Amino acid sequence: MSKSKLTFALVLLISLSFTFSSCKTSKKDTKIHFAGTSKEVRTWISQHNDEVQKISASELGKYNRMEQKEIFVALTPKNKQRVWLEHIDDILKLDWNKKEREHLKKLRQYLKENNNLFKEGRTKEEEKAFTTFTNSWSQYATDTLKWKRQTLYYISVSFDNVYKKKNSSELIPIDTE
Repeated sequence: MSKSKLTFALVLLISLSFTFSSCKTSKKDTKIHFAGTSKEVRTWISQHNDEVQKISASELGKYNRMEQKEIFVALTPKNKQRVWLEHIDDILKLDWNKKEREHLKKLRQYLKENNNLFKEGRTKEEEKAFTTFTNSWSQYATDTLKWKRQTLYYISVSFDNVYKKKNSSELIPIDTE
């Protein structure tokens, strides 16, 4: 693997790890929006936890990066997994070729089978398995499928709502402002 691909894989791995224990400017038509700080977001979340726990992936995608992160972190492990599976299901609804669709299904299956990813205090063995999977998954995506970093970002890091360019693997955020 080239140095730039290895660097990208490590950045992706760190981003995924952060997301499991996330990404744009402010959007309209959200249930809440904060012009303030993370602390203000966390305060609102604690006051509306029941509603927050029911958030869908597409609803989460309407928030800015900081809000997504704070909302996601507040979710229970079960709800974190549910939101990630919904996110991948939304991505799968886009127009992918057979190889791309199978690769996305592989990610979905991994997330479904490994609910330990969403809990605090993973073991070293779980971390190693996660690292191995994400490195392999990312490398196949970039080397074989020729996906760009932006596509990987919108699949594996961001909850932003996206559309897919026709005859391309490029994902573009839907601007809901």
